[in-house]
Amino acid sequence: MEPDRSENKITGSEDGLKVLVVDDSLVIRRLVKIYLGRMGIEGIAEAPNGRKAFEKLSTDKFDLIISDWSMPGKTGLNFLKAVRADKRYRKIPFVMLTAEGLKRSIAEAAEAGVTKYILKPFNFETIEKEIGSMLA
Repeated sequence: MEPDRSENKITGSEDGLKVLVVDDSLVIRRLVKIYLGRMGIEGIAEAPNGRKAFEKLSTDKFDLIISDWSMPGKTGLNFLKAVRADKRYRKIPFVMLTAEGLKRSIAEAAEAGVTKYILKPFNFETIEKEIGSMLA
């Protein structure tokens, strides 16, 4: 079943927006966390790979997932597919933040149900524009 991405809008709970940032690079996770913080988003959890991220999904509720593609273990694409296959999580907007810029990779992520695709290197303005456009 295809996730409903018609509006690509994120709405947080009463406690604010909760974001799961998944990347094997601690530096990238921290940078994304800083950028999200500059946007006023404080509920941020981190995971170093797709397997750990999926474990976090089962213990907490998230309004947005931002994930790298290339990670050891469960890759970002495999993680995306697992999220979209699980009825509990399939509607969570999923942003792929990656250096994978090949058209074939972008098409594969789109087919798997990615909400947005952001290429590395990125800066605050890119994150603010792409994530900000999704906030309701």
